[in-house]
Amino acid sequence: MKKVVTFFSFLLVFFLLFGYFYLPSESMSALYQKIPEQVRENSQLVATYYYSQTGFNGFREYQFAFYSPENTSVSIYTFKITKLLRIWPKMTETTIS
Repeated sequence: MKKVVTFFSFLLVFFLLFGYFYLPSESMSALYQKIPEQVRENSQLVATYYYSQTGFNGFREYQFAFYSPENTSVSIYTFKITKLLRIWPKMTETTIS
């Protein structure tokens, strides 16, 4: 009986630590496909950025910068994956032109 309780205690600690540090990651190409096709075709990708922080307030941030020669403007698309209620991940998308 002690072995079973010990096993489940270690299993519980493992899942708590896993939930504390784990954040789902998206591939850069999958996030790139979420950017409107018109922007991808008419603009040039000039920079990408990735930042990650773990822990209770952990997040992952992906940024894509596009240059449009027609408008001579730069657009930055940001995808940020954060933990909602410190457990469930949530993704937000913002655009700056």
